[in-house]
Amino acid sequence: AAAAAAAAAAPAVKTGAPSPASGTAAAVTVAPGTKTFPLTELQAMEAAAGIDMAQKESYLSDAEFKEVFGMAKQEFAVLALWKKQAAKKKAGLF
Repeated sequence: AAAAAAAAAAPAVKTGAPSPASGTAAAVTVAPGTKTFPLTELQAMEAAAGIDMAQKESYLSDAEFKEVFGMAKQEFAVLALWKKQAAKKKAGLF
């Protein structure tokens, strides 16, 4: 019984991007580019939603991405990391 209780108390192993709030990883069940969400939903999503928290911007539709970032996804992809992070912070996606 003690071994079962100890096993139950052990944290589950998760994979995916770390959650900024908890520092632990959460399972990514919705791959980037496979589904789109409105900006307001992405801003409110937590790691438990199953999206890649490090790539929230990739879940925007092409039209909304251009509206939010002022460029196409392909143009954004080649920006320096610090520029991407600054743009994502401004959009509330970091």
